[in-house]
Amino acid sequence: MRAEIKFLHSTEILEGLETYSPSDEDVFCIPITIGIGSKEREGADNFDLLVCSPGWLAQDIKEGDVRLLRHILLVKTFDWRRIRAFIDRYVSGIEAETWEEIANKLARLGHWEFEDYRP
Repeated sequence: MRAEIKFLHSTEILEGLETYSPSDEDVFCIPITIGIGSKEREGADNFDLLVCSPGWLAQDIKEGDVRLLRHILLVKTFDWRRIRAFIDRYVSGIEAETWEEIANKLARLGHWEFEDYRP
């Protein structure tokens, strides 16, 4: 079974990620939701990540703070083509026997909506 991107968007970037340019090229953090599902089936689960600059991290952390970072894609500049290519390669490179195995691997990229879910 292989993973496939079904959709990708940001609730903060209404004009579209392809044409977006941050107002401050050195300090930005953009939430991204990626809908990913199996190539063999319809439907998708959501995986959320932040695309952030080093400047945003430096501004966000206060003196003496300690931070554990997960689900953050760190980029020097906002180049949507390169960001999208990275995400595409990451997702298309995942293969496993079950969707749960795939989703657990994808959860390293973004927060899986069903992470830690117990029926």
